[in-house]
Amino acid sequence: MKRLFLPLVLLLVLAHASPAFAQWQFSAEAGARYVRMTETGTDNRTMVQEYGWLPGIGGAARYATQGWQFGVSGDFYRNDITYDGRLQSGASFVSETGTTQARIRLEIGRQVSEAVQLIAALERDVWQRDIRGRDGVAGLQERYTSWRLLTGATGRVAQWSAGSLDLTGLIVFARPEQMRVQFDRQLFDDASLSTKSAVGLRFGLGFQPAALPNLTLQADLDWIDIGRSDKAVLRRNGNAVGTITQPRHERAAFGLRAVYRFQ
Repeated sequence: MKRLFLPLVLLLVLAHASPAFAQWQFSAEAGARYVRMTETGTDNRTMVQEYGWLPGIGGAARYATQGWQFGVSGDFYRNDITYDGRLQSGASFVSETGTTQARIRLEIGRQVSEAVQLIAALERDVWQRDIRGRDGVAGLQERYTSWRLLTGATGRVAQWSAGSLDLTGLIVFARPEQMRVQFDRQLFDDASLSTKSAVGLRFGLGFQPAALPNLTLQADLDWIDIGRSDKAVLRRNGNAVGTITQPRHERAAFGLRAVYRFQ
C-alpha cells in the first residue's frame, strides 16, 4: 500500500518546492465515504450486507497545457463497518469487517468548451476485507484488485455570486477482480479467484465558494455490480476438500469531502 501512494506523496512535496510552475496544480483532500456491499446468491436472495462509514484522505497532481490536462490522483479510506450475513447452516451471523478501499488513477482531460472537459482515466482499485470471527466462528481476509477504465465529462452547471457548481459523470469499465482469500487458524489453504468484468457509474457534484477559491466541497455517488465468479478448488494442506466461489456483489458508496488546491 505504501508503494501505491509514494508517487502522490512525492508530487505533493514538489508542490512546495516548485511554486514558479503555474501550469502545475496540486491538491489534498479529506472526507468520509458511506459504503454498502451486498452479496447475492444464485436465487437472488441477499446473503451478506456490509455497510458503514470510511474516513479517508487523498491527493492529486495535475499539469495543464494548451487545453489538455494530465494528472495522477489517489485516495485511501479505512474503518470497521458492520457485517450482516449468514453461516453455511443458515444461521444469522453479525460481526465487523475491517475495510480498506484505495485507488490510484492516471488521468487525461481535454477542454472542449469554456465550461466542459472530457475525461478518461486508468484506475487501480484495491479493496480489502477483514471479516472478524466470533463465538467460535473463524474469520477470513479477502483482497480484491482490479483495473478500471473511466470515461466521461465534467462541466460547470451553475454560477452564483456565492460560488459555482460543477457536475461530473463517468462510466466505469472494470476488468475482473483478482481475489485472494486467507482463512483464520489456517483452516484452509489460501485461495485465489477471478470475478467477472463489470460496468459501473460514478457521479460527482463540486461546490467552489467564491470567498474561498482554493476550496471545493464535493459529493459523489459510486456504483458497480459484479457477477458471480467461477468455482475454485478449496484445499487443506494441499488436498482438495471442496470448491468456493465469490457471489455476485454490488458495491455502492456515497462520499463527502473537502478538497484544497495549492497554488
